Amino acid sequence: MESIESLVGEHFALKSQIDELKSRLAEVSEAIAKQAVFPEGKNTANASIAGYKVKVQRKTTYSWDQDKLNNARLALGDETYLRLFRYKWEHNKKALDGFLANAPETQKRPVENALTVKKSFSVSTEPEA
Repeated sequence: MESIESLVGEHFALKSQIDELKSRLAEVSEAIAKQAVFPEGKNTANASIAGYKVKVQRKTTYSWDQDKLNNARLALGDETYLRLFRYKWEHNKKALDGFLANAPETQKRPVENALTVKKSFSVSTEPEA
């Protein structure tokens, strides 16, 4: 079994290499995208270049200021607003944990049936200062 010291050192080295490669990949991807030729009205460009099939997709991401959206909802009214926007339900972890620990089974069961829990882990390494 490898020592934790050697694993941590290797983790840091690999993470550094990956970060450098991701940065370069982003630069190269941007340069390719700038040269892509998109058909009229399409967000996908396909080409065969140097023996590679190349596909470039344009994507648009939206983010919203929640306070301003709440003001828009007040201005538009629910009937109009709710045709334009949907709810995204998110849980309050502290309240949910308390509820699940103390609620009667008849109330707890429907909530637990709607819940999927996925566990993962993350490891971070940095050189010590």
